[in-house]
Amino acid sequence: MKIKLQSIGAVLSILALACLGITARAQDTHEDLSACPGSAPEPTQSAAWSVAFCNRTGHDVVIEFHDNDCPINDWTRRGDVYQRTLRRGESRTLPLCYANEVGKKPAPGMPTLHIPGGKGVTTTWNVVGDCGNHSKPLNMDARTFYDRGDYKTGIILLQNPSSTTHCTSDAAPGPTAAGAASSYAPNASPPPAGAAAPYSAAAPTAGASAAGAAATNASSAVQAPVATHSPIVVPPPAPAAPAVPRTSDAPTLTASVDNSGLIQHSVQVFAKGGANYKCNFNLLVTFSDGATWNDKVKTAITGNDEQVPIVTRKYLKTPTEVKITSNNCAR
Repeated sequence: MKIKLQSIGAVLSILALACLGITARAQDTHEDLSACPGSAPEPTQSAAWSVAFCNRTGHDVVIEFHDNDCPINDWTRRGDVYQRTLRRGESRTLPLCYANEVGKKPAPGMPTLHIPGGKGVTTTWNVVGDCGNHSKPLNMDARTFYDRGDYKTGIILLQNPSSTTHCTSDAAPGPTAAGAASSYAPNASPPPAGAAAPYSAAAPTAGASAAGAAATNASSAVQAPVATHSPIVVPPPAPAAPAVPRTSDAPTLTASVDNSGLIQHSVQVFAKGGANYKCNFNLLVTFSDGATWNDKVKTAITGNDEQVPIVTRKYLKTPTEVKITSNNCAR
């Protein structure tokens, strides 16, 4: 009996220590779950739902949103992908796509919503960068980001474990006095004008030659070198092509896959002529998996440059070919 009591006491002691360790770890992990106000009431029909997002990760974040099967605005937002930046500690209200198609029969050519219960938010998101406009998604572990709260009370963005940002600049500033901050940390404040070392280079000795001073002045006019951590030199943007004025003749429509990005998710429709015309047409889109889609489009030709597309359609899958199978344009 004595041995059994001693064994039970030892087990209880171990359990108590384990509980204390768990409690200590739980207390070490801090989550700021205070109110994140700003969300609008839940809509009663398909509409954009203004939902509050509060950034409490400790630094800037870039969020990529996917509207997916979004029925609002006559499905014009379906498949849209876009990014928003939330600064450190910033709270912002963002319009998410809310679908409520309960009991509705979709029109011909429209997809069927696959939402449990027939209603809910179809917009999804994930963090793709953590340093504002200088984010480098490939250098960031997005698995450390998560959220708390809900649509009605606000979405709280958090990170665990907390880590430094992946800030990288595309080019270092020049060696002039105004740009002497080429070696300071990405998150630090720039040095004040005329600041002494360590921001500025060491002062020349009294015996420095005039030729050396001239070389220093010449180097300040040279374009800033690329930072050592930047693997790619970004070329300057090409000049914009001159506009092609649109005529008032009957329009000729053409469609093509937009190949301007790294991943193709959209097609573009161009019109030659057709100023102030209104058109209804059907796009037969073929995707990389062999599937096809008949996309019915209605638009008005208002732009004055024939090189600018009159319509851009975005899809969740990758289109490889698009054809205009029918069109009807009139004033």
